[in-house]
Amino acid sequence: MIHGFKTLIFTTVTVQSMALAQAATIVKCETEDTFIEGWKSPITLTYTGGDTGEISVESDHVNFSVPAHLTKDQTDLQGTKVERITMLGTAQTTSNMPEPAALNACIAGELKPEEQADTDAQANAFLKCAGKVPSVQVPVTAHAMIMLLPINDPEKLEPIVQTSRRYLGVKFPWGGDILLETMPGGDCKLIE
Repeated sequence: MIHGFKTLIFTTVTVQSMALAQAATIVKCETEDTFIEGWKSPITLTYTGGDTGEISVESDHVNFSVPAHLTKDQTDLQGTKVERITMLGTAQTTSNMPEPAALNACIAGELKPEEQADTDAQANAFLKCAGKVPSVQVPVTAHAMIMLLPINDPEKLEPIVQTSRRYLGVKFPWGGDILLETMPGGDCKLIE
């Protein structure tokens, strides 16, 4: 009878540990991007898995999933050692992106002849045009990160998020890689 009870306790603890390892970590930010005009819908990043898993990123203009892994370590935060949890994934996949030919045509139209080699003017033209042209599903190398730290309250984990997507096989009119780094706006909150 006691042996069976111990087995039941062990099985319950094992199942709870496995469930905890497989629980989803969900972060929602108020706006998907701070700088691209018109990209103001919420963005949600979800990590599912244990030490290995997947990060999915969803908003009106961003949608991709990448295999990911979770690490825990210590970092210095304002002079105090705190535990940091990082979920990080990078892979070739597909995502909604500004249609590349229309994006490059728009950028070329925004740049004056004397601005063709000006990196600031190029960046501004890209930010203006990315929100103007239609989105299509295209191949990309996508990166997503969710980092959890006790930033303001030592008892509460708060998220920092980062995503980027680089077109595969498409370049800017001046020849550089087209990298779209999403900069979420407003508060990003851990959904429990």
